[in-house]
Amino acid sequence: MYRTSLVNELCNFSKNGVELCVNGEPVASEKKLAEMILAENGCTYMRNYHFEGNKITKIEFDKVKLEKL
Repeated sequence: MYRTSLVNELCNFSKNGVELCVNGEPVASEKKLAEMILAENGCTYMRNYHFEGNKITKIEFDKVKLEKL
């Protein structure tokens, strides 16, 4: 269920002209991006939003490694 919601969210961003990137590289597929975000173990992805005025123009997903405390 969460995967479907994430794919829908990413597809809606793309349809509205928002560029999606991972670690600085453009994303070819919203589905592959969602799978990558959900499949990673020991890390997560931080979203960085870029705006022009009040409109989101780009979202960068940066990989963040998680450390055990």
